[in-house]
Amino acid sequence: MIHVDILKRRRNLCVAALTTLALGCSSLLSSATLSDSGPPASIYVAEAKPSKPCDPPVELLRSPEAANRPYLEVASVSSTCYPGTPKLCERVLLQHACEHQADAVILVPAQPGATPAGAAPAQMSMSGRAVRWTTR
Repeated sequence: MIHVDILKRRRNLCVAALTTLALGCSSLLSSATLSDSGPPASIYVAEAKPSKPCDPPVELLRSPEAANRPYLEVASVSSTCYPGTPKLCERVLLQHACEHQADAVILVPAQPGATPAGAAPAQMSMSGRAVRWTTR
């Protein structure tokens, strides 16, 4: 009888340990992080929505060399968006430049960030200089 009680206790202990292990593993496998998920649906709505018109329209220049005339920097502008939606970032930059009555935005090359090794960035940023053309 003592031998049967010991076997029952061991079996119960093994079942409890396996249950705990299985629950722990399933919660690890099902836990999602921000970088695992896609952008919220509102991003697609914002991307499809037309931007406010700027009169005159603001140009987007990819490098300082593309600005082939003299200019005066009026503001630094930046925007943050989800990967895969760079057009939305660009539109925000242009809108900020419009608010500063700029003629163009000259994009600033991206700088490497402090993303830990193995981690995927959840968002991307774009920066630029809002400029006005001068007649010099």
